[in-house]
Amino acid sequence: MKRLTFFCISFFIFGLMFVTLSNAKIDYNTAAGIWLFEEKDGDIIKDSSKNGNNGIADGTKHVAGKDGGSALSFNGTSDHVTVPDSDSLDLQGEWTITAWIKVNETENNWGHILGKRDPALAVVNYAFRTDNVGKGWDAYFATNGAWKGIWNQAVVKKGEWVYMTATYDGKDVLSIYENGVQIGTGAGMGTPAPANDVDVIIGGWKDNTSELLDGTLDEVVLLGSMITTDDMMTLMNEGIDQAFGVTAVDRLGKLSTEWGSIKTSR
Repeated sequence: MKRLTFFCISFFIFGLMFVTLSNAKIDYNTAAGIWLFEEKDGDIIKDSSKNGNNGIADGTKHVAGKDGGSALSFNGTSDHVTVPDSDSLDLQGEWTITAWIKVNETENNWGHILGKRDPALAVVNYAFRTDNVGKGWDAYFATNGAWKGIWNQAVVKKGEWVYMTATYDGKDVLSIYENGVQIGTGAGMGTPAPANDVDVIIGGWKDNTSELLDGTLDEVVLLGSMITTDDMMTLMNEGIDQAFGVTAVDRLGKLSTEWGSIKTSR
């Protein structure tokens, strides 16, 4: 009877693993960083990707997030999060930057969601921000001082949560999406920017206070792939768990304990 019970429970557990993993829409392995801001306090901003790209918060505040969890508020003058440089953050092909953002009415400058750019502006691996007066959206990169981007796209909706995404196809095209709908695109961008050794900054560019975000961010994701509009809708409507199979990853950890208990009971 124990053998039959063991078989049935084992079959159920592995079946659950298969179903959960197969429901994931985006390859978790392409995530360079997933910052959910669920710490609620402290200066360490945890990365939920496999890369361990944790950030260090400077001045930011934990506030209520989009769906009742925790988000991170930026004051537009000094607040930012520094993610130390690592090889996994050098994206030299396709990339996606996506996040929930609530831009404050007082934003009137280049409010960055995220960027990786050197102080001399010679190499910008990737970046996504509001435009120079905080009214439109910019997505861009730069190689040897030659900037490639799409600028002043659409109109920034202030004082409300929107799901913003910037994608690059790794060859030629940059695009920007609001709530899964394309609001800007441009071709002729050319090949990706080379790797650089600077940190990723969430919420601004710390070398220029005019480029710090005045607003709130939640669920910031950086990918080494270009997601689809269907992926964006999954992220918006079903969340990180369903989009990446993060629940499945968590469950795998729990299953190892359960599996050991089952084997012990044989």
